[in-house]
Amino acid sequence: MMSRIQPRAVTVTIAAVLCVCRAAVLSAQTVEVEDEFVQAGVRAAEVRLDLLEAPAAPPFRAGGVIPVDTLIEPVVGLPDLPDPVPVGGSVPAGGGGLLLSGSVGGGSGNSVHGSLDLSRFGDGPDFRIAFEQDRTDGGWFREPGAGYLFQDNVLETWLSFASERWEVEGSADYSSGQRGLQGESLYYAADRRSAGGNGTVRWRPSESMSLFATFDAADARQILSVGGGATDALSTSHGTVRPALGFEAILPRVTVEGGIRYSSDLYTGTPLRDRQRVAAYAEGEFVVGRGVHVAAGAETAWIPSHGVYFPASLSVETDLGRALTVEADARYTVTEPEPETLWSDVPAAYPAEDAGMEESVEAGLFAQWRIVPNRFSLAGDLRGRDLSRTLDTTPYDEGRGLFPVTLEDRQEISSGISARLTVGPWRASTEWRQEWGDRAERAPESVAGIRLGYVSDRVSTTLSGSTAAFDAWQTPVVDFRGTVAVTANVDVSLFGDDLVAIVTEDKRTAQGAAVGAKDPFTGAGPQIGALVTVRF
Repeated sequence: MMSRIQPRAVTVTIAAVLCVCRAAVLSAQTVEVEDEFVQAGVRAAEVRLDLLEAPAAPPFRAGGVIPVDTLIEPVVGLPDLPDPVPVGGSVPAGGGGLLLSGSVGGGSGNSVHGSLDLSRFGDGPDFRIAFEQDRTDGGWFREPGAGYLFQDNVLETWLSFASERWEVEGSADYSSGQRGLQGESLYYAADRRSAGGNGTVRWRPSESMSLFATFDAADARQILSVGGGATDALSTSHGTVRPALGFEAILPRVTVEGGIRYSSDLYTGTPLRDRQRVAAYAEGEFVVGRGVHVAAGAETAWIPSHGVYFPASLSVETDLGRALTVEADARYTVTEPEPETLWSDVPAAYPAEDAGMEESVEAGLFAQWRIVPNRFSLAGDLRGRDLSRTLDTTPYDEGRGLFPVTLEDRQEISSGISARLTVGPWRASTEWRQEWGDRAERAPESVAGIRLGYVSDRVSTTLSGSTAAFDAWQTPVVDFRGTVAVTANVDVSLFGDDLVAIVTEDKRTAQGAAVGAKDPFTGAGPQIGALVTVRF
């Protein structure tokens, strides 16, 4: 997503695992999304949660710990829909209108931000074109060019067309990023580049039946540029091609989908071997009685270089009255190695050996108790994962200027609890997350946070604080966001990131741990700045 606004799932699907298989719920689940702190006008969107893919770990903010309000909610992929309406803004009434918005801003650390978003939703083809750039060259109060460079560029396009019988949808994106290696490596900087596109054609012979074809292709690469002693750049890449054919049947109280798919994963510059995958899958979502939803999926996957696998999943969601929601799932997943998942947070990560297929057996339970509906609620989750041959980084190798990536088996157990309170325009939430078993090399053992917000028709403010325990508890991260609608189409925002570090000067890694021999690279560090957004 282009926007910095992060939607929050109010109804979520984290689960309790009862299968000794792996999660492959290809089932579509409706998730209600809302941003209650940045936004007065709340909009909901329906999203698909594909349980055949293992869920990503909660995201870490560069320069700090996990943002509060994302600690115990599952990370789901949101569709590239238009961003929620900013404070003071509105979506044009009727169909067929163009919506254009742009923003420009900057702040300390020689940081600049710019974005442009053009979209059309309504009669006829819908489309969206969006570009965003963030750049900081001087993190932690260093001079420009000293290697404390953090830059991200994203270009996204999307097009959709629908008639009575046909639906055509496609998207393409390109992103690049650069992380300066701060004079600590044989290389000057780590450059990330990725490009991809996907398309879907769907034919509906009847209201309840559709046939579809999809195609997805992507290429991600990391280039370690020369400097600091290295004479040759080091380039690694991972490319994928994934077509599929399938059908979907929507019946009373039942939705069924099935089909076949193929994938090819190509690796260069690393010991990882190329691999192909041919699979047949089936999934279903069922309404079993009042307030009970069951989703199940299964796949038979043949990977010539590794054998035959049978991913599967099961999830159950039930509303016990209007106040209590309980969700549980079990999953067995088999995934290809994806080194690019490490690059954004760990520059210069390099696979040191070939990897097999990553396997995960997982189970979870989630519950939400709305003590006072729309006012006060409690939520908690418990999840266990048994990972085999998963990629993880090891401590920094100063001699090679790299973070070697190795294979490991882990048994993870995690839990979280949160509380949310809404009183008029005021919002408050607090959360705690704990890892009880094994954890990834750079994952915190504990995370705690609190968030306060105020939302009115013209003003939106948020103050959040969080801290994490690695070997010891870290200095809290305190962030501020404030937006004022100057006119109906112009907003002015102020922001402050990691404000306490301005005084303490405690340097953190991108994951929030103290900088040291295991990881000598800092995140972007504290920043203060302003942003102007204009809509047409």
